Amino acid sequence: MKKMKILFFSFLMFLHLQAVAEDIDIKYLASLCLSCHTANQIQSQVIPSLIGYDKKKFLKFFEKTLASNDKSSVMYQISQGYSQNEIQLMADFFSSRE
Repeated sequence: MKKMKILFFSFLMFLHLQAVAEDIDIKYLASLCLSCHTANQIQSQVIPSLIGYDKKKFLKFFEKTLASNDKSSVMYQISQGYSQNEIQLMADFFSSRE
């Protein structure tokens, strides 16, 4: 019985650590975006804020950017470094912020 409790506790700790790691990952990904995009909702005509940005617009933008093959575009170059899962995580993250 004691071994079962230890295994169960270990499993719970694994789940907790995985959730913490995912939270750190998304905050790191978001910080890379925020190095250019403002962290408040003040809109710039050149570089928009991503705080509260519509998730569907975010995903559509990345989809168009990746499909454009415009190697001279800064966002095209940046978008090459993200997986589809990471793009989805960032869309979720920014859309949920106020």
